[in-house]
Amino acid sequence: VDTAANSSDGDITERMRITSNGYVTKPNQPRFRAEKNGSGSTPTTANATQVFQSEDFDIGGHYNNSTGVFTAPVAGYYYFYVQMLGGNNDSRAIIFFNKNNSSNLMEISGTTRNYNSIKGSILVSLAANDTMRINNQNDTNDLYGDSSYQSQFMGWLVA
Repeated sequence: VDTAANSSDGDITERMRITSNGYVTKPNQPRFRAEKNGSGSTPTTANATQVFQSEDFDIGGHYNNSTGVFTAPVAGYYYFYVQMLGGNNDSRAIIFFNKNNSSNLMEISGTTRNYNSIKGSILVSLAANDTMRINNQNDTNDLYGDSSYQSQFMGWLVA
């Protein structure tokens, strides 16, 4: 199935291609996985986007590893997963799946004592150019990471 739209100059441009098996081949079945960069504990910043700097993969290039923001290339349902490993301090970590930097869709929280991890996932409907990010509520917890991918953010287009 090909979907097309008129561009501003009147030409028809292809915006999405779906195979007979249901796979989006244009724009390259967008998906990404990014992890915390480096080893050790890093303090989080209150009311800020959590940036996962090291990309394991980013098909389509829609996750920005400098800002921590994923931008949907096409409208559809997207699945997102986050896992964050706290340091050894005894604090409560509170993070949100955040849409368009204005709507907190779901809260995930837990105590970070003894390197506990908090994780969660969400299925969300996005329009083209909507954004998703992970926001920290507080700055009292440390985010821990090393080469074992303990702190990561990932997402992909489902339908």
